[in-house]
Amino acid sequence: MRQGNARQRRTSGFSLTEILIVIVIIVILAAVALAASRRMIYSARAPTCMSNLRQLLVMVTLTVADKGAYPPVLSQSTNEHGNTVNNGDDLYSIIGRAEYTACPGAKFHGPHPQDGKPITAYGANPMVMGNSQNNNPPLVRPGQITRPSEVILLADGAQFGLPNPRAIGFSAGWWLQRNGKPADAEKKLTTATIPSNGFWDEVSLMPMRHNGRANIIFCDGHAVSIQGIGELKEKNLYWNY
Repeated sequence: MRQGNARQRRTSGFSLTEILIVIVIIVILAAVALAASRRMIYSARAPTCMSNLRQLLVMVTLTVADKGAYPPVLSQSTNEHGNTVNNGDDLYSIIGRAEYTACPGAKFHGPHPQDGKPITAYGANPMVMGNSQNNNPPLVRPGQITRPSEVILLADGAQFGLPNPRAIGFSAGWWLQRNGKPADAEKKLTTATIPSNGFWDEVSLMPMRHNGRANIIFCDGHAVSIQGIGELKEKNLYWNY
């Protein structure tokens, strides 16, 4: 009788194999739940980012109404001593670094480690809001853009990293000529125009950081979310035709 009870006790427990299978199942379920949680977080950040871009659009629109032209991302001039100085009328000097200049999905967000102000994370189309030194090239006026519904104004942008994390300032390569060719209008943009560069903290000037998507505001004020640079064409950068 005692021998039968001993056999029953041995066969009623879990084997090592069964325990390992249960552990594996729990790990798999936890991984699936974590992935779903991350997707939900990314999805929740995207509307906040789009709202931020719309507020930036309002500030840019007010500046245009006041100055008659789009503000440059960087505005410099040469003073009487021959030194290059910031004019203080560039995009981030005008709007400052408010909460809406910080994308919640960016690698760096929250207060800046040096001054506590929000870390910026958006870029502008350099063909519309590029650099200007001694008013060269001249600032772009809204009336010059004949296709405002097709030309990018603002977008998700890459960041410089520590110790001074901030927006690169552009959503495309700024070394290109301002004037595009009408014959190339329908050509898809590539990483030659929206480049990937290893020394920045995000993979490209227009990072796909919202669950694989990027947010864009066009000159007419409408917004889109794209899943890849190939969805954009050269006509979305150039306004001269």
